[in-house]
Amino acid sequence: MGLLTTVFLLLMFTGTTMLKESGIQGHPIMEERTKDGGGCYSLIYEDVARSHPRPGQSNFTNTGYLNGQVFYQYDSKNQRAVPSPPWDKVKGMHDWEKESQFQKRREDFVLDNMQNILDYYNDGNGSHIFQGRFGCKLCGDNFIKGFWKCQYDGRDFIEFNTDEKPSWIPLDPAAHMIKQRWEASPGAVYRAKAYLEEECIGTLRRYIEYGKTHLRQLIPPTVKLSHNSSLEGNLTMKCLAHHFYPKEIELNWLWNGKVQEKKVGEIQPIGDGTYQTWITAEIPSSKKNSYSCHVVHESSFESLVVNWAKE
Repeated sequence: MGLLTTVFLLLMFTGTTMLKESGIQGHPIMEERTKDGGGCYSLIYEDVARSHPRPGQSNFTNTGYLNGQVFYQYDSKNQRAVPSPPWDKVKGMHDWEKESQFQKRREDFVLDNMQNILDYYNDGNGSHIFQGRFGCKLCGDNFIKGFWKCQYDGRDFIEFNTDEKPSWIPLDPAAHMIKQRWEASPGAVYRAKAYLEEECIGTLRRYIEYGKTHLRQLIPPTVKLSHNSSLEGNLTMKCLAHHFYPKEIELNWLWNGKVQEKKVGEIQPIGDGTYQTWITAEIPSSKKNSYSCHVVHESSFESLVVNWAKE
């Protein structure tokens, strides 16, 4: 087993909780409520590596999120995993010294992979960004989901398929090389699947117990589309997302599946601890059924697309 493979297995499948559809550019989002309508909890980690043409100037950060709240961050400048308030006051939650050592090894691993991508494209000039997000979600005991996705310079690069026969799915020419490296050890993909569906969930349950006084459940938004007639036969469309938590959310209009310019309303507290916001657009009435509302929220790993009901 080569050194890189050994390091990869060490970083992926031992020690710490780790790693984000698409901050990466952001995509945790809404999928479905559990049968009793309850909310969820999530544990997500994000790697960001930035290359630089000058030797020694590349940098790396790893950030951990509990229900969208940053609970620690590591960066290559100080080489320490620093817990964020209030998690720095939660006793027994984590060994931050060991986490710092782990993330230093992970930094070396991620920057090495980024260098391989730069070599593949013969592009050592300028700055480039490699981002990875991975983690899991728990809704009561009824719904569990894990994910692992990476991007390079803002475009989808590689993602992990957690189906019965797990594998890394290349989404970029250079990703085929990375796939071969990450699948070089027999059983590596099954250990990745076990991490996302077992170890990550176990860590999330432990963190929920330690931090239950600081955590609220994730609550997915309810989304409603409406419209009003305006001058010259146009429609003013409104996409309202309400009763969601945490506050951060993204809304976009899609026209035939493509993102359009958006006009976003202020995110407002409703009064019960949840929030609401909306976007509007003015369009010809004949194009109404070509528009849909795209919603990105921490309560799920897949974006929600709401279409107009056919009349």
